[in-house]
Amino acid sequence: MIRTLLLSVFVLVFGLCPVALTAPRGLELKNQFSTAEAVLNYFLERDADGFIWSGLLDQERREFTNWKASPARDSFYLARGFQITSDLKSSSPLRSVMAVHYDIESVRDSAGTRVPVEKKLQVRFVLEKQKGQWKIVEPDAEHFTPVLLSSRVKEYFP
Repeated sequence: MIRTLLLSVFVLVFGLCPVALTAPRGLELKNQFSTAEAVLNYFLERDADGFIWSGLLDQERREFTNWKASPARDSFYLARGFQITSDLKSSSPLRSVMAVHYDIESVRDSAGTRVPVEKKLQVRFVLEKQKGQWKIVEPDAEHFTPVLLSSRVKEYFP
């Protein structure tokens, strides 16, 4: 809570991350999703809007991931879109493996640096059912790089 408050004050004072100032799109503080796909889709939608990069709420992190801390990254990918595919061979009733395919257009950072990158990126997500809730266990926070959708943040990152 204090980290989120400090980040918000920092953003207001220095204006480095205006994405954090937009209204949350469908904020869920309780994980009530019944499928792994719904949990991953919620997480990716929040990421697409910039909320994982700009300061994931601790309550969201605990509800939707196994992460001990939020990702700490200065940089992020900017993508045109993403698509989720399930790996049914690697999945089970208590474990779901999915790949997210991104169409990356650039790498950005909080200082405004933009490096054009035209590539396809695939990120493997593993979710496990724990105490009746699906949670992201892979990638862990240290290996997760946020991916924002350019169509949602174009006014902040032209």
